Amino acid sequence: MNNLPSWIHPALIQASLEAQERKINWEKKHLDLENQINWIKAWVEKVTSSEEKQEKIKNSSQRAPSKSIKWLLDFLWLNSKEFKWKNVVDLWWWFWWLAKNIVNYANNITIVDPIFLEKNIDEVIQQNIESQKKFIYLREKHINENPEKKYIIPQIQEWNIVLEEMKWWINYTKENFPNVTRNPSYAENIVWVENNSQDFVFCNYVLSKETIDIEDAIKELNRILKSGWKVIYSDYEKDEKLLMEFKKYFKVEIIYDEKDWIIIICTK
Repeated sequence: MNNLPSWIHPALIQASLEAQERKINWEKKHLDLENQINWIKAWVEKVTSSEEKQEKIKNSSQRAPSKSIKWLLDFLWLNSKEFKWKNVVDLWWWFWWLAKNIVNYANNITIVDPIFLEKNIDEVIQQNIESQKKFIYLREKHINENPEKKYIIPQIQEWNIVLEEMKWWINYTKENFPNVTRNPSYAENIVWVENNSQDFVFCNYVLSKETIDIEDAIKELNRILKSGWKVIYSDYEKDEKLLMEFKKYFKVEIIYDEKDWIIIICTK
């Protein structure tokens, strides 16, 4: 525009610039709208096609973790205060609660699981609590009948901590805990969580499930995690395929790998 002839009136130049700007804005808005429509279509298709998957998740066998979140944090020397003002996603399975341990410190805790699509979620929580109580009762009965099996005693103590973590949600409301959000997403498509927004992602007893697409799920963890921050992964056993997928996006460090327990720290 600086090389235009001097006889062209400034108002004409301004009008031309404004028209060009409107055209650019319209095209951008149209493109944004088109992208949003395509995203919504894809999401609707994914949700519709996942009805069978949701049914599999509901009917799949559940096994309570043998270690509590408190145990995991203590093992990793992660004091609850280290989560002060942090954004944390807890991608979980079997009502294993991170929120109870860090709710007084974290800026925001997002608990991700499609179980929250259930209308009777409070009943589901109570059923799981009763199941855990029954399991503890049976183990206590077993140790009473077999007092020589002293190794069961610390296990029962840990399972009671797990029970307390599960019971925390009985009194949950968004009003009481505004920094805790229940997000009914699948691991492969975590909606309402922005790119590069999370300081920690906890992923426990999830990716080994047959209903999970490991590749898509790990892409999502990479999408939501900030650069330089961590995914804390734990499960019953090591999965080489899963490790290979993690290594595509993260620096992987196996912290613990013993019978029936593995802990991995993945840094972006």
